[in-house]
Amino acid sequence: MKTILVTGANGYIASLVRAYQKDNFNWICMTRKDADLTNPEDVKKFVASQDFDVCFHTAANATTAFCNEHPDLVHKINVESTQAIIDCCKEKGAKLIFCSTEQAFNGKENRGPFKEDEPLSAVTVYGQNKIECEELIQQQLDDAIILRFTWMMGLSYPGIKASPSIIKNVMNALISHTPTLFTVNEKRGMTYAKHLATQFDKITKLEPGIYHVASKNTMTTYESAKYVAKALGASDELIEEIILPNNERYQDRFRDYRLDSEKLESLGIHFATFEEDVNEEVIGNIVEENEVVENTVIEEKPKNTSGTKYRLEVNCEQNVVNVYEKDENGEYKNCVKVMLCSVGYATPRSGTYSLKKYGGWEWKGLQGDVYGQYATQITGNILFHSVPYTEKYNNASLEYWEYDKLGTSASLGCIRLTVKNAKWIYDNCAAGTKVYFYKDSNPGPLGKPSERKISGDSEVNSWDPTDPASDNPWKEYDIAKKNDKENTESNKNNNIENKIENIEQNTEVSGNTENTETNTEITNNTESNKNNETFQGKNNITNTENRNTENENYEVGSNIESDND
Repeated sequence: MKTILVTGANGYIASLVRAYQKDNFNWICMTRKDADLTNPEDVKKFVASQDFDVCFHTAANATTAFCNEHPDLVHKINVESTQAIIDCCKEKGAKLIFCSTEQAFNGKENRGPFKEDEPLSAVTVYGQNKIECEELIQQQLDDAIILRFTWMMGLSYPGIKASPSIIKNVMNALISHTPTLFTVNEKRGMTYAKHLATQFDKITKLEPGIYHVASKNTMTTYESAKYVAKALGASDELIEEIILPNNERYQDRFRDYRLDSEKLESLGIHFATFEEDVNEEVIGNIVEENEVVENTVIEEKPKNTSGTKYRLEVNCEQNVVNVYEKDENGEYKNCVKVMLCSVGYATPRSGTYSLKKYGGWEWKGLQGDVYGQYATQITGNILFHSVPYTEKYNNASLEYWEYDKLGTSASLGCIRLTVKNAKWIYDNCAAGTKVYFYKDSNPGPLGKPSERKISGDSEVNSWDPTDPASDNPWKEYDIAKKNDKENTESNKNNNIENKIENIEQNTEVSGNTENTETNTEITNNTESNKNNETFQGKNNITNTENRNTENENYEVGSNIESDND
């Protein structure tokens, strides 16, 4: 089995390749902790100390703006450190697989898709860095492989955080309900990271040379964004509201950085179309009724003898779920429970659905890279489930920042709940239970509840406070907090008692004349101090009122200015 040294090992590409190829190669990881790319000698020292057959060099500073602003620094990172790696590969007889970029071409002057042998002409510092590296590699190594990538595309996976991509950009826009501009005067190729990762073993066997790694795409960036939004389940109305065209950017000169990957295709390494990739990455994760999920047959939820005892009403405006129990007349008029929730852009805003027969999972993989507890299927990919976790079957991996969003719209489309409430629906609501979606400023008969915020409780914030698991640390944490409070109150009371006791001792009157005079002085001083405190207190109240008045005037003035603006 060959050993591969991978630089930038914690990056998205490197991490994904390692995950998919963990059984095919031995891996040596080089991260920032191992070598500082701004110091080529440091890089050379680390690489020279390792034994490997292949070096997969992914590390670089690829931020275009930063590269343009700091050309000398990024030259050390991108070029001089690459030269250090070339030297080591040459000495060890190891193969170098180098990551280059579409920016090696001038997409403003020429139109893609570009083939491997077309003239290079970079207009960015980053692109120029990569061209220089390509030339150094071709001059000094006989068996190197150069991979030119387009814009990387893909979602995060457990333990692997995705770089910004068109899918993530669209998801963020829809979730936050933030109108976002996407360029009209541009066509970008996409490299579907998963397809690179799954075929990397074939790539290592390629003949030396340059290869373009890219999916086919005929759409503009704006058209691509709309396609992703549609695949995510957004309505046409929402897409028109959130996914907006940027007609000004590159309006003077259309930009086209697409790469032609036919060379790899002819060698049996396949990269699909943009549409096919989106369908695989996004639509492929949609849960359909009765389908096989995660290579296991979905088991039917335990039957609930109560039948359709409850009716669930989701108020999408207030982010609450009201639970109604059927009365003796078969009507759902009695609201017995209310739950705080988070809906999303793809959540139905109206209509009645029925919980599915095959729709219950204690743990369920959700969109991209997270998992939910006690998921119950409503329709299609719309589920009731807990706030997401980063690891399946790990109750201590809660996304606490998402937990604190309960009561606001924060999901893609599912209805997020606390673990306690998600489990209640999972345990008590049988298949066929009606779920009614609506919008209303009135939360319902029981009002809008609240849940504790946990982001500040750093010791235990990776757990849902409502999780009934026996090892949930919140119980002990709250007991400790309660004890601390009781101890504080107890100490406070003791201090008060001691003060009272001291006062009583100081004010005891004896038959001694001197003591009487002393006590008189104490009394007089006490009265004087009391008067002074009263006077100062009055002054403080006045000052506070004055300050409040000033603040009110300032706020009024600010509002007037804002209105004028």
